[in-house]
Amino acid sequence: MLYEVDIDLLLKVLSYMPSRPAGNYPWEDKRVQEVLKAMKNMAGIQQGRLNVRRGKETKGKGLRLKNRPATHGLGTWRGTSGFTSPEWVNKAKQEYPNVPTLIVILEEGRKEDGWEGLPFYLPTLVIPKNKFVFMFNYSEVAEELEDDIDFQD
Repeated sequence: MLYEVDIDLLLKVLSYMPSRPAGNYPWEDKRVQEVLKAMKNMAGIQQGRLNVRRGKETKGKGLRLKNRPATHGLGTWRGTSGFTSPEWVNKAKQEYPNVPTLIVILEEGRKEDGWEGLPFYLPTLVIPKNKFVFMFNYSEVAEELEDDIDFQD
């Protein structure tokens, strides 16, 4: 179920699940939170959707996903949606195309599935269909652009 919540609640939920770099998975906590803040402050989007998946088969104890890192430097574990089911992402895009949706998966984290033996949460942010463009500098140090760069359309 997709619950309507304030953008600030999405930010708070994300603050409780810090991540660490993992292969080619493109998630970065700070950058994702900056995107949500920009939507709120610059685009005036005050509400989003939250979908928490705990696993029906495990009676809410978490999903049992296999940890299958990307190979040969390409892709993420399960494709463009990361760990999230494409059906969940498509539902968010179709039913609420103009607001962000945070899908949070509780993973059992079992060693036999390639994890570390502890449960944890896996977030995925579905961006609104509006024409957003977000650009980030992945360096913490500002660099000067060369003066002879010619920017053309």
